[in-house]
Amino acid sequence: MQSIISIIALGCLLLMPSLIRADEARAILDRAIQEHGGEARLARTKVGRLKAKVVGAFAKEGEFNVTWEDTFDLPQRYKQTIEGTINDMARSKEYAVNGRRGWIRQGGGAPQDFVAVENLPLDQHWHTFLAQLLLLRSKDTQLKALGEKQRGARSLVGIQVVSPRGTADLYFDKSTGLLAWARRPLPSLMEGQQMMGETLYNDYRDVSGVRYPMHIKASN
Repeated sequence: MQSIISIIALGCLLLMPSLIRADEARAILDRAIQEHGGEARLARTKVGRLKAKVVGAFAKEGEFNVTWEDTFDLPQRYKQTIEGTINDMARSKEYAVNGRRGWIRQGGGAPQDFVAVENLPLDQHWHTFLAQLLLLRSKDTQLKALGEKQRGARSLVGIQVVSPRGTADLYFDKSTGLLAWARRPLPSLMEGQQMMGETLYNDYRDVSGVRYPMHIKASN
């Protein structure tokens, strides 16, 4: 009996650090949701319109400079228009989805109809990162506090997220509680090679009661 009690006690001691890290992570997440505008306002970011200037470079296609506009009522409806240059050549793309039906147009060509197999999940829309914070409260998601990290002049606090939707490390500004940096593994294109995607969020402003970043930098 004494051995059994010792084993149970040891098991409880081993679980305690994990439970503490989970509680710390939930507290960081709850603060972030509140600082970004609260649960009700973040839920409303699934409906709206965004327009962005996007500059950067692809490994093969070269440099790009485009205007990117999205109008959306997720998960059922969205329209995306991209216009600009890739390697100084004019390019444009436009497509829209309404339920399972959609159309796409490249350049000045005629639109082509298509049937969507299913609605895109929330995490596959580039602008839904704040609404996705609400998904991290679901029972199928494991959270763990990662402690503090210094990035430049900013002090960050991090949480690790593991769910059926994927794995990510999210870091929030310690002073403001706002999302500052995200790291997540990307789909491997070559066997044995794992790429990490990183996104930095800066220049937060108030948009209808939601603190939203005006500058986003993504790389891999």
